[in-house]
This record gives sequence, C-alpha cells and structure tokens, in this order.
Amino acid sequence: MQQNGTVYAPFDIYEQSVFIFKQIEKALGAVGAEMRHVVKTKAYVTDMRDAGGFIKAHGEVFKDIEPVLTGVQAGLTTPGMMVEVEVDAVIHTPDGKIEFD
Repeated sequence: MQQNGTVYAPFDIYEQSVFIFKQIEKALGAVGAEMRHVVKTKAYVTDMRDAGGFIKAHGEVFKDIEPVLTGVQAGLTTPGMMVEVEVDAVIHTPDGKIEFD
C-alpha cells in the first residue's frame, strides 16, 4: 500500500515486491540496519502460481545475502494486492558477528 492508501501497481506481483523491498530498506535504514542484515523473509501471496514475480524481485534484492524464505498463500483483503512481505533482521558486523553492549 502506498501512503495514500491505494494499492501500488495493482495485480502486478513483481512491481509490488520491488516497491515493498524499497519500503523495507527505508525502514531498516531508520534503525541503522541494511538489507544485508535481513535473515528471514516471509511472503504472503494471493496465488502461489503468481509467485514468480516475487521470487524474481527477492532474488534481485537478496542475491548475495540469501535469507531464509517462506512463502504462504493467503487471501489478501484489498483487491489488486498480490503480495505482503515481512522480514526479520539482525544487525551484525560485516564479518557476521553480533556485538552486545
């Protein structure tokens, strides 16, 4: 969803996925994280037969990161909405270590 409440690129799972990943990147940046910190993604798609567009976008964004990916077929409530994504991220050093204060 866009800030104005409308669906971005209705019925286009690839474009919606790209848009969502850009929003996730902004949200992570706001807390000092980057996409490389994402360790798990979960996608809710309206129809698994259309998941190819999401998988393409996910592969482009996470090419060298390869977080765990789960896909779930779900009835999204807004017409035209094809995908919803959630991520888990862990902030770590470039060599993968987690520092605790």
